[in-house]
Amino acid sequence: MVNLISAGLYRLSHGKAFWAFAVFSAVCGAMSAISTFINTPEAGQDYSLFSFAIFIPMFAAPFTAVVLGSEFSDNTIRNKIIAGRTRAEIYFSYIAVSATVAAAMCVFSAAVHFVVGLPLLGLPSLSLAELTLLFLIGILSTVVMAVFAAVITVCTHSRAAVAAVCAIAVVFMIASSAEIGLKLKEKEYLNVSDLEILDIYGADLPQEDMLIPNAEYPTPEEREKLELLYDFLPGGAAVQSTWLEIERPARVLGFEALWLAVPVLAGYPVFKRRNIR
Repeated sequence: MVNLISAGLYRLSHGKAFWAFAVFSAVCGAMSAISTFINTPEAGQDYSLFSFAIFIPMFAAPFTAVVLGSEFSDNTIRNKIIAGRTRAEIYFSYIAVSATVAAAMCVFSAAVHFVVGLPLLGLPSLSLAELTLLFLIGILSTVVMAVFAAVITVCTHSRAAVAAVCAIAVVFMIASSAEIGLKLKEKEYLNVSDLEILDIYGADLPQEDMLIPNAEYPTPEEREKLELLYDFLPGGAAVQSTWLEIERPARVLGFEALWLAVPVLAGYPVFKRRNIR
């Protein structure tokens, strides 16, 4: 299977789609650093160093679907079977190639961010342990979404439809996870001075009347459910690593491991029975 993985990576590296992906990753890294320098230079490298976890999956999922799907249309898979490769070797080599490319693009994007941001933002202020954890969770979240796209692709027939569905699903997952994160950030009380009603009641209210309950603040039961969903979704892990707000790293990593293992193991029996035309 090592030969299949090597051949798959070699084939990808000589395709236009791969280099388009690489350019996209580099641009995302560079623009994130420049944007931080323009808008919040005091935040430093840490502020946007992990933005790859948001942007790379949006390209990685459809890229995986299109590239792997092309192996069905040009009979590459059938030729591998004729050459004596087992379906297990083919299937798991595709998973490995997808994961490797997704992880490599995350590292590449972060490296470009670091190089561009070094003269503008300086060195990261986080400790080595914190950086390692955030990189691990951010990269794994991207790998999970790319691998999920790979599993769907090798188990279905329409690569165009799969690419579109995967792209939409990734954007929706990340956007909904960001909404959950913002919901969890809601303050329990709002200061009247920040609201328009201060103009109505006047600025001479007693201090205890300057705070009003926030209707958007989740109840303890709602917070528990939202936190579970936030940690469970791969998009939630991506958002948390980007926002530098991972409060339950063990649970997040555990869910990411499940997202990797379950779809891969569930997809193999489907691929094994698939009619390779």
